[in-house]
Amino acid sequence: YSGRRRHLRKRRAGATLVGAAWVWRHVLVRKTMRRAATRIAAAWRGYCVRLNQQHLHKCASKLRRAFQTFRASQHVSDAVLEMLECRRQLWEEHATYFAVRIQRAF
Repeated sequence: YSGRRRHLRKRRAGATLVGAAWVWRHVLVRKTMRRAATRIAAAWRGYCVRLNQQHLHKCASKLRRAFQTFRASQHVSDAVLEMLECRRQLWEEHATYFAVRIQRAF
């Protein structure tokens, strides 16, 4: 009878050890999977952040270029208007000279 009880205790202890080893292995696998998932999520998040920063930089460059083009066209139109005003003044001076000569003749 005592041999049977000792055998059952050993068997229960062995089952406990096997269960503990299984749980230990399962916890190890879960920790490894969690670390891997965290690393993948961090890599994906880094990729998304870099992509958003690149997009932001492109948009800023596009706005900067558009604003510079607008300012350049504004400067050009101001210069053209100034040249047209000078041309008009020169034409008036030229026409006035001949108008005065014609009026003196009469």
